[in-house]
Amino acid sequence: MNCIGEWQTQYFHMLKDIFEEHITKKHKMFDMGSATGVLVETFRRHGYDNVFGGDVSDWYIQNTPFPEIRDRLCNVEDGKIPFSNDTFYFIHMGQVIEHIPEELIPGVLNELYRVLMPGGIIYIATVGPLLPGTIDVDPTHVSLFTREKWEAFFLTAKFRNAFGFYKDRFQSNKMAKEYDWVNFVITK
Repeated sequence: MNCIGEWQTQYFHMLKDIFEEHITKKHKMFDMGSATGVLVETFRRHGYDNVFGGDVSDWYIQNTPFPEIRDRLCNVEDGKIPFSNDTFYFIHMGQVIEHIPEELIPGVLNELYRVLMPGGIIYIATVGPLLPGTIDVDPTHVSLFTREKWEAFFLTAKFRNAFGFYKDRFQSNKMAKEYDWVNFVITK
């Protein structure tokens, strides 16, 4: 089974273009909410053997169609990432945080802060809050907040906003402009 297609390749290149200083082969990277490890495998196919993934679903990890990366996927059990403090220079969390119940978000952010290296960054992409009169058809979207509310969560977890440094890169990247994601870049 091959789940890596043109979209995943374009997404990999978008991440590389925007976060070129943090996506390197010398530092470890982590995909939070990796499911079966599609992004980890995409990085591997581009020569990056330093990318790990974690998910709350052990089923996804056990059923990954990518045997080459199975040992780089881990279960984020009870909100704990099984890595030492200050391990990762880049953490990716794309389309994940909106699935976490509001009361669990502070603990998740504290755990991400723990495993992020000083000077490292976390890229979070999520959907925006619903506009009045619209309905979200995904019942698993349990945390749809304004940018201000998300930023307050990040500040409480001791993160600093680093989006300004990357703003022009997001605006000039074709894929980043095409998708209507709410993007955050935070650092220790």
